[in-house]
Amino acid sequence: MLVAATLLAAAFPQDEPEMKVSLKQCVHLSLNHNESLEVARFGPWIENETLLGSYGIFDWTLFAEGSSRGSASAPTSILSPSRSTAQSYEMGIRRLFPSGLLAEVRASSSRNKNDLFFTSINPSWNDRIGLTLSMPLLRGTGEEINTLTLVTARLNREMAVDEFETALQESIFAVQTAYYELAFARESEAMADEGLANARQLARESRQRFDKGLIAKVQVTEADAQVAAEELNVHAARQAHLDAMDRLKRLVDPRLLSLDRDTRLVPVDGPMDFEGGAGFDERAETARGVERAVDTRADVRRARRAVHAQELIRRGAEDRLKPKLDVSVGAGYQGTSGNFHDASRELGDRDTYDYAFAFTFEIPLENRKAESDARAAELDRRRLDAARRDLEGRVLVEIREAARRIKTQERSLLSAREGARLAAERLAAEQSRFREGLTTTYFVNVAQTAQLQARVRELRARIDYSLAHLNFARVTGRLLTDLGIDVKSELGPRR
Repeated sequence: MLVAATLLAAAFPQDEPEMKVSLKQCVHLSLNHNESLEVARFGPWIENETLLGSYGIFDWTLFAEGSSRGSASAPTSILSPSRSTAQSYEMGIRRLFPSGLLAEVRASSSRNKNDLFFTSINPSWNDRIGLTLSMPLLRGTGEEINTLTLVTARLNREMAVDEFETALQESIFAVQTAYYELAFARESEAMADEGLANARQLARESRQRFDKGLIAKVQVTEADAQVAAEELNVHAARQAHLDAMDRLKRLVDPRLLSLDRDTRLVPVDGPMDFEGGAGFDERAETARGVERAVDTRADVRRARRAVHAQELIRRGAEDRLKPKLDVSVGAGYQGTSGNFHDASRELGDRDTYDYAFAFTFEIPLENRKAESDARAAELDRRRLDAARRDLEGRVLVEIREAARRIKTQERSLLSAREGARLAAERLAAEQSRFREGLTTTYFVNVAQTAQLQARVRELRARIDYSLAHLNFARVTGRLLTDLGIDVKSELGPRR
């Protein structure tokens, strides 16, 4: 192993900075620098602004209006003025309440003047202040209907958070997978270097034995051919190592991909191991995983919220099928006089008042648009509900497959470990026989190749066993919980 480590160190330029990283450090770095996560973070923020904007339908509105008119014409009778002027000014405040009630308080002042000599008050000022209430009784009535936009926006924001949580979990799982794949590639390259060193050692021993006349020339040729084959394996392992490193860098922090000073990542955490025994309880863990996934998997929650949001849209569409019946009542005090001061004083006395009642009724003879919208909304709700059931079925299959994979990898790891042990014994026996002149370089090369492949298979089994456990945590929705990651604290964009 010392020779392999030396060769591995020599394969990298010495001026490249080395960065030893644990799996936990890689996950932490990805939370702050992964570009895909940064893109996903904006979804909840945008939906949050949309939610805040949806409250605007219940905002107070202050309004003001003013006008001034005048006319001059030839009189047609003694009752028609030849000259007249009128000014009107009013202001007020209104608000729509969740029940559908529209309340409006309005204050107005107007001045009228003409040249009719028999007008009792000329010019005349009229000041008024009043309250008007309008309420729908059929279409558009009730808090449930009038807050549909608000509730739907809230659901959309929650669904955006669910989408981000799904993206966060998938990103972290990708980081964990890339980390273990880098560990595998790094160890595989070290093993390839060790295999090359062993092949060169065997080639040297073969030449020495040939020079002493102990073996034939063909055995030296076989040893040299094995060296060439091992060199090819080293080049392939080197490329796989660099590719795995780049994939992890992109997920962890793209700045590590700088060509000016390429940072070399060195994993310090090894894969999980299994020593035998009872191991993973497939049946019990599957049952617990299914129960947990129903409540914790973000995609399942999002599917349910989508059905709920569409149900609200359907209710709104059905409400538009109803006839329209709105009633309004209003009352106010007014004052009229020849000047503004006296008109305002009369208004304050509240001796003069007015009131009004009105209703509006509409029933569409053909309401094809509303009927079509209602049917489409119901069909869309049924489609989303079917998609939810399909997702829950797929979740069950994913959990069962993930649990089954863990048990399979337990058995594979034990078999691979035993295979590596037997391959090492076979190699030791062949090397001993070669030194005693009882075998040829061919069989030593075969044993060395088999031993190296067995070690790689054992390492691959350990990596796959680790990834199987991580995948089970992912499909059951507890990957983030196991890492202690709070989704809410990760929502804010980093840049």
